[in-house]
Amino acid sequence: MTVETRERRHSGGPSAGQIALGLLLVVAGLVWLLRSIGVFDLSWDLLLPSALILVGAALVATARGRDHGGLVFLGVVLTLALVLTSITPINFSGGVGDRTVTPSTATELRSEYALTVGKQTIDLGQVTFDAGETRIAASVGIGDLVVRVPDDVAVRATIQIGAGNADVMERRFSGANVDETYESEGYDTASRRLLLDLSVGVGNIEVSR
Repeated sequence: MTVETRERRHSGGPSAGQIALGLLLVVAGLVWLLRSIGVFDLSWDLLLPSALILVGAALVATARGRDHGGLVFLGVVLTLALVLTSITPINFSGGVGDRTVTPSTATELRSEYALTVGKQTIDLGQVTFDAGETRIAASVGIGDLVVRVPDDVAVRATIQIGAGNADVMERRFSGANVDETYESEGYDTASRRLLLDLSVGVGNIEVSR
């Protein structure tokens, strides 16, 4: 077989690996679309391992070929996503980028703030909280979570980090699988109490006044 013939055969169409990768991406896109519009509710705990199994099967089926770069890359990404979701829950519908939230009244508060990748800043410094306890949950999959709280509220913060650091008032937590609780003095008897449930997959948490 001449070099020219080999080149024609090589350029004659997509490789088996490219076809397998394309089919996997199409299936993943359809599943994501159907899940987003509410046709069915499939947990990421099931979806991610299933996708990784499909990638592995495609690699085995196309083992005789040479073009596996895309499949290998996709497999690495899925593996990292599985590791992150096993460390701490990640909301994949939370969005990507830098986000700053600055509510000015208690009625503008949301019970939960989620970001998938990026930096999320929640500035509560202008809010006059109602008497009693107010609970707010905030999470970032990969990135930074910053929460500013007013001076006149007592704070209890539960901190969960897959890998990273947390600076909560005068306390610092760091490492892997961080699961800690910070509580300001006199929390239980304070007239206004703020309960924060904060989690980051990989990154940092900062809570300050």
